[in-house]
This record gives sequence, structure tokens and C-alpha cells, in this order.
Amino acid sequence: MTTHPRSAPSARRRAIGWILIAGVWLAALAAFELLARTYGGFVLVDGRPASLERHDEFGELTVETIGGVAVWKRPHPDRPLPRPVKEGFRIVALGDSILLPALLADRDGAVRLLEGELNARLDAGPYEVVNVSEGGWNTKQQEQVLLHEGLSLKPDLVIVGLSPNDHQQFAYRDGQLLEVEFLRALDRRRGWWTRLVSERSYLYNFLWLRWRGLRHAPQTSEDLEWSTIIEPLGRIKASVDSNDASLAIICMPLLVGDRFEPGTGGCEFEHVVAWAAQKGVPLFDPATAYSAHPTADLRLDNIHLSPLGHRVLADAVFGWLVEHRLVPYRTVREKEAARPAAQP
Repeated sequence: MTTHPRSAPSARRRAIGWILIAGVWLAALAAFELLARTYGGFVLVDGRPASLERHDEFGELTVETIGGVAVWKRPHPDRPLPRPVKEGFRIVALGDSILLPALLADRDGAVRLLEGELNARLDAGPYEVVNVSEGGWNTKQQEQVLLHEGLSLKPDLVIVGLSPNDHQQFAYRDGQLLEVEFLRALDRRRGWWTRLVSERSYLYNFLWLRWRGLRHAPQTSEDLEWSTIIEPLGRIKASVDSNDASLAIICMPLLVGDRFEPGTGGCEFEHVVAWAAQKGVPLFDPATAYSAHPTADLRLDNIHLSPLGHRVLADAVFGWLVEHRLVPYRTVREKEAARPAAQP
């Protein structure tokens, strides 16, 4: 039998070619894995399911179950405590990391700035705004905190701040904020290989999230809006009404694009808007106020506000409260012009 003299080198070249192709694929997978790790928007904690938003906050986290709902809190030493004895008009503000305010001092947040504006410009005070907000809370948690803590403060007005991600439910694990549905879906996965990859690969989870979001989110978002926002809001309204107080809602827009168009709405929850109109609950959409500024100047990211964003929100909410007579006053003083910075 005669062997062609070039068959051995050809086989080696083919083997080298396949090795190079495999190497290119491995290098591409490694590169995409690094990109997903950097830009995926979640973290894997000790090989456990991923979080959609990392919260490296200071202070010891405590978690308790209130009314069957897990509620977590962190200490906020720069946040003033409620006055021991109520004086004048008291507002309780319920929210999440926007009204917290995330990554900023309490004095720079919209809640504290609003309190300053009320006392400086209105004449039926004193006005006190008690901030009861925590990162990651949704409307169900805000409801429980109001029922078990907020109403005992005897508020005259309760303001609920809704965020674009309030239809999601979060939980804490290992100090990280985890999206509950993501945890449940990961826990339902079967097979050792699938679980092994899902617990270690950012690329796998990134692709899985995108696939699930495109395929399932439009179908379930309306149901989630009702169960996690509107139904708790209904119970909040009933409780507030029974305590002779008023309820108002601020629906925060998603901070995307270059600028909001004047006169256009930014609230993500059209059913909440319709519910509020039907129930006679004042609802404020700050998008019009935001339209005077480039979006990039208002945000730290697509949800959280910069110091300028908080100032714009505080001014807009002040005007809305005055316009709709949600706070008592006889006259409104002009807003003081910002003082120029001292020259060195």
C-alpha cells in the first residue's frame, strides 16, 4: 500500500487549523465573559445567583419580616429623626434609593431640600418632612413600613415615590440586592451542568436575562404592576384615609436619552396613572420639570439622581404641592436666588 507523501503534513495542518479555531473561540468566549462581568449589570456572590444591582452601602444591614414581607434597613446617621412632638404640618415620604438618596448625603436629597423650601417660602408651618426610604424597597415594603411605623407619626400627608423598577421584587443575600424572580428562576433550573454554568458564568446569565426579558417581560409586566404597586397603593390609601391624612404619589421617570421633551410624561406605569385619576389621588410626573435640563446632568445612572437632579425634583414637587393645595399656606414667598460662591 502506498502512502501519499503529503498526507501526514496535511493532517498536521488540519489539526493545527482546528486548534487555532478552537483557540479563537475560547479567546472570544473569554473576552465576552469579561465584558459580561463588567457591563452585565449584576454580580455573582460566592457562586450564588446574580444580582441586578450591586449595593455596596455602609452600615450594618438588618432584615425583619413585617406583615409577611421582608423589610431591610441600614442606619442613616445623617438623616434627622422625627421630632419627638409633632409641630405644624408633617409629611411622611416613602420611597426607595431615589428618595434615600443613593450615593448622596441626606442634606443633598430632594426630601430634605423640599423641607427647606417649605419652611423658607410658606407661612403656615413649621413643616416637617420625615424621610422613610430605603434602597431596594418596593411598594409592598413601603406599605408595611407605613402601617407599622409611619402612621404612628400622625402624618398630614403621605407621599409615595414610585421608581421605574418598582414592579420588581428584591431580596438581600450576602449584602447584595437580588431580584426575586431571577433567584426563583435560577433555583428552578435542573441538571448539574446548567447549575454549574449559571453559578459561575456572567456571560451565561447575561444571555439568559436578555432572552427571558425579551420573551416574558411584556407578558407579565401588567400583572406585576397590579400586584406589586396598585394593590399595595390601594391598601395604603385606605389606611391613610382612616387616619385623616392625604396621599400623593410621585412617579419617577426612567432617565434615558438626551433630554425629556417638554410636556411629555415619563411615568413607566400607565395603569398606576389611571388608578390614581380614578381614585382622586394626586400624582406628579417630574418629566416636564426635567425637560429643562440635559438628562446626563440629572442622573448618576438611569434611575438615581445627581445633586442637580434632586434640586430640580425638590423645586418641582414644591410647586406641585402649592399648586394643588396639598400643604397649608396663606402666601408663597419668592425663592431666594442662589448665592455666588465666595471668592478665594
